[in-house]
Amino acid sequence: MEMSLHSMEVVNRLTTLVEVPNEFIHLYISNCISQCEQVKEKYMQSRLVRLVCVFLQSMIRNRHCNIQEIFIEVQAFCIEFSRIREAAGLFRLLKSFEEGNMAMEGPASLGSTAGTHGGLGLGGHRGGPSDLVSTTNSSSGASTTASVDSAAGAV
Repeated sequence: MEMSLHSMEVVNRLTTLVEVPNEFIHLYISNCISQCEQVKEKYMQSRLVRLVCVFLQSMIRNRHCNIQEIFIEVQAFCIEFSRIREAAGLFRLLKSFEEGNMAMEGPASLGSTAGTHGGLGLGGHRGGPSDLVSTTNSSSGASTTASVDSAAGAV
């Protein structure tokens, strides 16, 4: 399946409505990562990486995928694109998962809710609390929260 904003919206929506096989989700995520790595033009690559990171954060926070099965691949992706803020945020989310924070805390404590629409907030509908992405500037410690709409709007 070709990676695009629309396909990510479809996959995200499907995972909220029906039980999607883990194998499909993992193959789709691997495909997204691979396509990001193949783009040569830096501006386009960084747009795609940002979009994939927001998608992965949504999937992890809403517990729509078993991250343990693709943890190493996603972690390597984050390290490869660590210059991109959203990849650094995804890396921090992975680390909190690895340390057991995600296992003990429910999705609501991570800033997401069961949501009424389950979307990424990247389409034409209004986003909810689950459509927020938090980032922290490591040098100043300042914390920023942006909606996925604004993160993807630049994507």
